[in-house]
Amino acid sequence: MYSYLNHNMPIVPPVANYLHYGKALEYFKNSNLHEFSNEIVSIKDLICHFSNKKRPNKYALSVLHSCAGRKSKVDVKQFKNNVKKSLELNQTFHDLNCRGFSYKLITDFDFVDRLNGHIDLRFMLVGSPDLFYPPNVRRFMSQVQNVHYKENGFPSIAFAIGTKISDMWYILTMQSDLFFRSTYIRKHIRGWQKILFCIIAGQAANEGSGICLPRSCDIVKACYPPYFKPARAPEMWNCFYDYTAKYFGMELIEKTENVNCQVSKDGKPVYIDRFYCLKKYKAFNNLE
Repeated sequence: MYSYLNHNMPIVPPVANYLHYGKALEYFKNSNLHEFSNEIVSIKDLICHFSNKKRPNKYALSVLHSCAGRKSKVDVKQFKNNVKKSLELNQTFHDLNCRGFSYKLITDFDFVDRLNGHIDLRFMLVGSPDLFYPPNVRRFMSQVQNVHYKENGFPSIAFAIGTKISDMWYILTMQSDLFFRSTYIRKHIRGWQKILFCIIAGQAANEGSGICLPRSCDIVKACYPPYFKPARAPEMWNCFYDYTAKYFGMELIEKTENVNCQVSKDGKPVYIDRFYCLKKYKAFNNLE
């Protein structure tokens, strides 16, 4: 855990290959994978090992097939390590009260729409073909269109952009292209904003910086193009910004300086002076 002045957060890694599908993780945890002395075994032998159990777990078999991909063999040592890390992730995601999912963090990306020159913070959780997803989610990930960004054929799951001013990081936009898609996708990435925010807060803490989030009602003012601007902040936006701030114990503060929250290069500046803030960290604990 690392500590801010008013909240403790779990350490969330920049890459997660989360083998969570039904009861698969619990099944793997209780399986006798140590029976395999060879580090490399055929996927057929490994699947037979699980299939011969009195109660073979269909979710575990699906995870195995997905991990093997088109390969005929599986590195058991690596698979054991993936299971171990997934069990650790399971606890981390449980601490954040969210399901959790596989992702990779990238910080070097551009959009088709030009970003304002003061945007110097970029964080994105992207899907990846070499990570595990349940079959229907993987199918969706490989086929989805109309998203802000794709890498290796897989879409951005969520992203945040902002600016550094003095010793504070201002996150000006935090959103997900996938959260407004099918119900099963929404359920799969539930809690994405807490995962992304924890990663950003951890990096800010490493630099000795605090972190700020705008109110959703202020984000509405900076919508671009103007015809996208709703009359008031949608409830989902309240969830992304205001609820996230409340969850992490952030304090609404009136800043001495106005901050331009317009992220589009083509949009007019929109200055706001009220943000939810987490002050600088106190100390680090258990950072092994």
